[in-house]
Amino acid sequence: MPVSFKGWVSEFGENLKESPSIAMMQFLYCIYLGMWFTVTSRVEIGENIFDHDWDLLVILDACRVDALREVASEYEWLEAEEIDAKYSLASGSFEFMCKTFTTEYLDEINDTAYLSGNAFVEKAFINETYAPSVSVPFGWPKDNVVTESDFGRLETLWKYHHDDDIGTTPPEPATNEAITIGRESDNSRYILHYNQPHDPYIPDPINEDRPATDVERKPLKMLKRGEITRAEAWEMYLDNLRFVLDEVEMLLENFDADRVLITADHGESFGEFGVHRHPTGWPHPVVKKVPWFYTTASDEWTREPSIDRTQDQDRDVDGLLRSLGYKT
Repeated sequence: MPVSFKGWVSEFGENLKESPSIAMMQFLYCIYLGMWFTVTSRVEIGENIFDHDWDLLVILDACRVDALREVASEYEWLEAEEIDAKYSLASGSFEFMCKTFTTEYLDEINDTAYLSGNAFVEKAFINETYAPSVSVPFGWPKDNVVTESDFGRLETLWKYHHDDDIGTTPPEPATNEAITIGRESDNSRYILHYNQPHDPYIPDPINEDRPATDVERKPLKMLKRGEITRAEAWEMYLDNLRFVLDEVEMLLENFDADRVLITADHGESFGEFGVHRHPTGWPHPVVKKVPWFYTTASDEWTREPSIDRTQDQDRDVDGLLRSLGYKT
């Protein structure tokens, strides 16, 4: 967490030039975040995944409970009535990582392989920066986040598989990496953190072999502006969820795990209380409640992946996160 009174004032000045009302809200919000992280880094408000029993954990980024229940009937391995809802530790990915992967669970993390398409992994565990990304005037978060070397294995999938045309790491290469690593390594626990159903919404761009449009890249920004309806944004979101669930289904057919937990790091807001997306520290249930569903996986070898890691690994992480709408 960049605790800097000077930085806080500087960011306020920059925001003031663009919009005085937004600048004032951001000014006060950052004060709140300093207090929020000081308290919640010490008193857990939500479930830590390491307090639960699983062999394979599948994280669906920004997946709402009601959305997963809505599409559950389309998948034989999903049962809507069995999808529980629990409170996440966070309302954003960066916050989730800092509050989940802590030294209290060091023994478990030492034998966990974490594969993530989410670029906040680099900020949290490699750069060792605490959430949030914006400057706050004060704050004393607990210094207990693990580092890269503490994981049994840490794979930064976006370095190899980020697609600039669609603005994210698609689910198929993430699945392929997990299948391959699951067959080759012997960690006790595995985590695969997909980027979907978080925007951009990519089924049509991938299926039509074209770049994502502005609406597909930033649908909730367009919804906030009134350029699309909530119904339109919601249907695109569900399609993005289906797109990643198709890959989860493939993963379950090509991975051996007695106990698979499917959940999310946080939910998503579609205008509830005037809020869109998933602001850090936002306690509303639509972003704090996440799905919680157990199943099993058995490697039937229905896919034999070919992994391509030739893409340039020297990526601008801050630029990538900004393209997704985050301040860095």
